[in-house]
Amino acid sequence: MSTRKLLTSSAAAKEVDPLKIANKFSSWFNATGPFSGLLEQYNKYEFDPRNFVIGHLFAHFLAFQTDKAKRPEFFCWPAAHMVGKDISFENQELFERHSALFVDKEDDDSIFPRTQKNRDVSVVKKTFDNFYHNAALFDLTHQWITQKGPFQYNVQWLTASASKDEMRHWLRGQFANALGFDPETAILL
Repeated sequence: MSTRKLLTSSAAAKEVDPLKIANKFSSWFNATGPFSGLLEQYNKYEFDPRNFVIGHLFAHFLAFQTDKAKRPEFFCWPAAHMVGKDISFENQELFERHSALFVDKEDDDSIFPRTQKNRDVSVVKKTFDNFYHNAALFDLTHQWITQKGPFQYNVQWLTASASKDEMRHWLRGQFANALGFDPETAILL
């Protein structure tokens, strides 16, 4: 009989085992880990305004990895655990916890925050607003750095109900609040 060690597919491919990765991230995202402050923000759903988008998304990533470390079989094939004898409140809650943060309406392109169990709707809405304020600022900053000509104030994907003038006014305000001057006063090269 051979004494050769059986290799996992990740070891055979010379890749780190996904469960080891999930466990490592999970060890960072607890009360004593290096991201304990981010865990507190995630639990309150109120994120530091500095690097808001990165902190928000990274917190969700770490929460996902933590649950993946606890329930790797679920994340291997979630649909198999959502039907028949395997369906359970725990599985439904786990699936819901890691669903999309934002959704769009069927009849237009507007984006809305997804209601989240165990989170106050007003807190989720505020986090959504902060996320997209930052995304709009990123877009204007990207335009400023990489594109010639005047700024394009187009965020109709965010809300179909606002006019172009309302969007322009709102975006100019976001830029001015963050950078201290109106984008229309910038010298364009």
